Amino acid sequence: MLSNPSPAASFGFDTSTGSLPVYIGYVTVDPKAGRALFYYFVESPQNSSTKPLVLFIGGAPMCSSLGIGAMMELGPFKVHEDGKTLYRNGYAWNSEANIIFLEFPAGVGFSYSNRTSDYDLNGETVRDSFTWRDFLNTRLEISLL
Repeated sequence: MLSNPSPAASFGFDTSTGSLPVYIGYVTVDPKAGRALFYYFVESPQNSSTKPLVLFIGGAPMCSSLGIGAMMELGPFKVHEDGKTLYRNGYAWNSEANIIFLEFPAGVGFSYSNRTSDYDLNGETVRDSFTWRDFLNTRLEISLL
């Protein structure tokens, strides 16, 4: 589904909870500013090439899609009460779709910029979304508008 992704294990994440294809990475949306968006991509465990793609972005302003959406709501894993270990989410959406959790805009979650002025919501956010879309169009087996 996503060409040349980085397996989560290559970043030091414990993936021993199963063989579920999980990938993470950064997309540089403005090299001059040093601005990059973090994504967490989860393939559907069965027939991923025929499943739709869901792009999940946090619902509230400055809300992490990874911390809330992926780890507390609809992702394949949830965090145990100890805050240190994961368990499988029996109601995960990736049973029906491939999911990309995007930390958006820069400054949310693991997404960042080397210029603090980029953390003000402005026109850069719109440009970043088009750069992100272009990245997906070059990496996915499907085309996005």
